[in-house]
Amino acid sequence: MTTRRLIDLALKNSGNQERYSRRFTANPTLSQLGLLPKSLTEISTDEPPWFCHGLALRMATYSTDKLFIRLEKLLTLAMETDGWQSEYLHWSCDADHWAKKWDKFDQFLWLLQCYEYFSQHNYKISFPASQQAMPDLLIQKGDQNQIYVECYFYSKW
Repeated sequence: MTTRRLIDLALKNSGNQERYSRRFTANPTLSQLGLLPKSLTEISTDEPPWFCHGLALRMATYSTDKLFIRLEKLLTLAMETDGWQSEYLHWSCDADHWAKKWDKFDQFLWLLQCYEYFSQHNYKISFPASQQAMPDLLIQKGDQNQIYVECYFYSKW
């Protein structure tokens, strides 16, 4: 059985258009930034090695809403930060999008969780992204003290 066929079978057996549509509507930031397809039939693709839109497959098949509510919150929080637009450009390339690929999803989630951690401790945070390699976060406490944080994520991919 091919990977694409296996994904189509998983969507047929565990996917739910009503649940998917409800989650799509309830999480507008996630839906927009995740480039989510509108229907279950658009989730599987012919693009190896994933053969599906990873986030959309999760939204159609997971039994709980917790992950999607959390992602919506994390994205909304990070979007208000200096440098977000430049940082997000690194994650949102259509051919290498965070929501489509399993490994990118985990890396992006880790970045958002690191951001959340520092934001809860009254630090001024920004995304110092540029065209050159830069750390992921700039953390400032007061006027003088600043550190750069690399939100590195190990992946088998």
